[in-house]
Amino acid sequence: TVYQAEQTAIEKALEYIRKNEKWETLDIYLFTDSQSTLRAITGRTVEEQGERILTEANKLAAKGRNVYISWVPAHLEGDLIPGNAMADRAANQARYLPKLDMQNTEIPAAATRRMLRNHQKDREAHQTDGLKEYMKNMLKTARQREV
Repeated sequence: TVYQAEQTAIEKALEYIRKNEKWETLDIYLFTDSQSTLRAITGRTVEEQGERILTEANKLAAKGRNVYISWVPAHLEGDLIPGNAMADRAANQARYLPKLDMQNTEIPAAATRRMLRNHQKDREAHQTDGLKEYMKNMLKTARQREV
């Protein structure tokens, strides 16, 4: 999905910077037009890919680097944010690349355990707290839970 691609791009950018020590600056700025990606790494619960982003950022912080990930608005006229239109064109062109064979892709054991734990929690919530609590747990944001 586009959401996963945004997260992968941030993770790989941080990994690249960490592995290539030629960078002189201590401040690392990454920009994304994906608000959902930022929420995924700053929310109360962080998914596996978000955890990998935070791990990469922490590895850089341990080396004295400051990592800043900021949101920028997408698709502004006149490309007010340099490179944003070019990145958008590259992402759109990537849709036409050959599909990867994902049949033999392993699901990491940690992800499997997390999915099973979440499933068990959902079942228990549904059985013990009734439908209202179950629905609250299904909603991701505090604003949705208040409805």
